Amino acid sequence: MLSGTGFALVVSPLVIVTLGHDAGLRTILVLSSVLNLSVLLRMPGEVRVTDALKLLIPAAVVIPPMIALSGQLRGATLNVIAGLAILAATAVTAAGRPLPFFVHRAGPIVAGGVSGTLNALAGASGPPVALYAMARQWPPAQMSATLQAFSLPLNLITLLAVGLPSSSAWGQMVWAAVGLVLGMAVSLPFVTSVPHLLVRRVTLLIAVIGGTTLLWTAFF
Repeated sequence: MLSGTGFALVVSPLVIVTLGHDAGLRTILVLSSVLNLSVLLRMPGEVRVTDALKLLIPAAVVIPPMIALSGQLRGATLNVIAGLAILAATAVTAAGRPLPFFVHRAGPIVAGGVSGTLNALAGASGPPVALYAMARQWPPAQMSATLQAFSLPLNLITLLAVGLPSSSAWGQMVWAAVGLVLGMAVSLPFVTSVPHLLVRRVTLLIAVIGGTTLLWTAFF
């Protein structure tokens, strides 16, 4: 999807439903970091360093208060917020239209701040910054590399803020990360053969199902 930003939209609600919000968020952040690094290593020369920092600073600033807020909300309420965040991000991504206000001076502050908020609540930071990059008309390679360079430190900052996983949880995450890398390796030969539109629609559909499932578990 948008420069790899669809991963968390798909995985986040399913993992949160399965493991619970806190453990699920930690797992998403670890797996997303692995994905960020694997993509970044393939195209380090395409990173727009200054732009990544402009997005990262406001995103990092909102992490502590959002983590503190989520710490006061438990169970059903937190699932509702995470579910709504996923559905909102999916809707914005589905629209796929550049937003004019992102080209203004405050654009990176808005995009980074919203991205940080989504990351703290649901581990899904990608859509706001992807739309920012679209509005700025970055070339595809630079867009993908820069968003990974932005997301990797943001995921690590969020992980530190929410608390590192326990030693037993790390063992499970290592196997999950190995599965992620193997899945990426297996899928690479099919990247050019599967229609982009089909992949986009299936990804968005899964994200909608996941976000709706979070809401469902909160009320039933």
